[in-house]
Amino acid sequence: MPYVPDGSKPYYLRLRINLLSGFGYRYKGIYKTIDVLSTTTLEELHRIIFFLFERYDEHMWEFHFGASSPMSRSGLHICSDGEMEADWLDGMGDEEEERKDCRLFTLEALHIAPRQHFFYIFDYGDMWEHKIVVSSYQEVKEADPDTFRLVKSVGQVPPQYPDFDDEDDEDEDEE
Repeated sequence: MPYVPDGSKPYYLRLRINLLSGFGYRYKGIYKTIDVLSTTTLEELHRIIFFLFERYDEHMWEFHFGASSPMSRSGLHICSDGEMEADWLDGMGDEEEERKDCRLFTLEALHIAPRQHFFYIFDYGDMWEHKIVVSSYQEVKEADPDTFRLVKSVGQVPPQYPDFDDEDDEDEDEE
């Protein structure tokens, strides 16, 4: 029987983070599956994804909840500068400031259920788009659990900036 959190203690959300596109390319079959604590903030989740997808150069980022595609203007948008675009947040935090700050806003506060998805966009210029699907909840059994744990890694992560010099060198070699 699937684990159902009762709100009395932290739990893991099993997330599958699919790379959809970036730097003008579409991707299939590149994803990371992780268990992440429900108390993880969106800023912490950004840092986890940044690490897992081997990024090294910081840029603006945002999460989209309740949207059908990464570029949808509907739903809740939570940005790296802490701003949110939504008016349905009443009652989701103790203080106005806490609700608007991605450094304090947790996954648990978003009430994301298994089979729901949301999007993460990193770097508005190169548009690294990810679809994140909640697979399940997992009970935390450790006394001091890790913030996240990698469950599965599939596919070769492309570099943050493709090395176009290598392609130019290959073209010169063919001449």
